[in-house]
Amino acid sequence: MKNILHVEDRQDWQSTIRGILEDEGYSVISVDSVSKAREHINWADVIICDGNLEWEQAGDGFALARELHDQGYKVLVLAARSRDKDIPFIAKGSISSEGLVSMLARL
Repeated sequence: MKNILHVEDRQDWQSTIRGILEDEGYSVISVDSVSKAREHINWADVIICDGNLEWEQAGDGFALARELHDQGYKVLVLAARSRDKDIPFIAKGSISSEGLVSMLARL
């Protein structure tokens, strides 16, 4: 598992997550919308989704994460709080390099 698709609309979070993961040897594509994410889904081993992402068709990033999870993709949500106990989650306020890499290893 080396290819990570990060769906995040904020540039600062894109840079932070990309930096952490690339330092650990992952390949990362960061996109800022659902439509762009769909172009890269089959490339990714794991999709990291911003739970607060605004998604025009279905509301937010949690809806996108649920859809992808239900389709069999490995998904990790980053947000202030979790809304779905079935999908792995990391709180943005407490994220660390070690925590993120550890969570990815468990997927």
